[in-house]
Amino acid sequence: MRGDVSEQATSGKWSRGTLERLGACPACGCVSDKDVRMVRRDDQCAMPDAWQLIRCASCASVYLDPRPSADSLARAYEDYYTHADEAAPSHGGLVSSLVNGYLNRRFNMRRLPASPVGWWVMRTLPPLRMKLDVFGRHVSPAVCKTGGRLLDVGCGNGAFLLRARAMGLCVQGQEPDPRAVEACLKHGLDVYQDDIFSARWPVHSYDWITMNHVIEHVEAPHILIDRAYQLLAPGGTLWLGLPNPGALGLKFLGKGWKGLHPPYHLLIPSRCALQQWLLDTGFEEIEFLKRGSQSAGGWRESAQIARREGLHARLRWLPAVHLLGEMLSSLGTHWSEETILIARRPSDQ
Repeated sequence: MRGDVSEQATSGKWSRGTLERLGACPACGCVSDKDVRMVRRDDQCAMPDAWQLIRCASCASVYLDPRPSADSLARAYEDYYTHADEAAPSHGGLVSSLVNGYLNRRFNMRRLPASPVGWWVMRTLPPLRMKLDVFGRHVSPAVCKTGGRLLDVGCGNGAFLLRARAMGLCVQGQEPDPRAVEACLKHGLDVYQDDIFSARWPVHSYDWITMNHVIEHVEAPHILIDRAYQLLAPGGTLWLGLPNPGALGLKFLGKGWKGLHPPYHLLIPSRCALQQWLLDTGFEEIEFLKRGSQSAGGWRESAQIARREGLHARLRWLPAVHLLGEMLSSLGTHWSEETILIARRPSDQ
């Protein structure tokens, strides 16, 4: 390992460039001796650096400090994987038919095989129904039926754009990774590498904008939210998905939690920070949504990291904590592994 955090901060460097020190929470501007500090390496131990993550005692956001400087951040992504989009629950045969039946009615899709009974079955299984709603990013039936315009910021390999196109939507995507853009283009998707702040993207034009695990990667997420507001048509909706700094997984595993993901996750804003940014921007009808059944892969990866970090005693209880997390994720929004929300731009603005 490349020394410790204090040595890195003193030198002002990390293995791929320079560091910048914040000294205060970038979400709320506060600093406190009650802030919780965690130190660990990146998920894959691909780099020799140790990273300090701080949980703000004021707003409960989690942030990296020190963090890669703006001119060196791109080097962290030189060998970064573009995350795969979560697949719809499928076990073949009857289960797939029921799942597709629900998706077809809820999102105006035409997936096969499909049973119309699936709509009613999934409505009796809230954890799975909520998971499917996240799979479709809660796009409203009205937007699907009218062929509304959707923009996916940080669209990755285009998996969601393909689904949205199957919903009957007019889709566009923005993605900084040239390899991911190339993959999207091979599927005939309208995806560009252009910066989201460029003139490429027409203002007041989109009915639905989605950002799935994007804002925690950027230096100034509140500015990105402001840009989304500009691009949305009056009455349009912003959908956000990101790690939840109030997650049960973080409370139980601490630095072993996968959602920390240093040095890529610069700031994981809390619910109160997100809500304040959205209100300050002008959004209304902000709604935090239940996640339902969560990704089992996320818990497995957290277990691997926790084992590497020497948290062996806690791992004995992880199956029970996982089960509790699944229950809480279907009952409320505070303890789930992800924060999912929608916010609307007023119709008269």
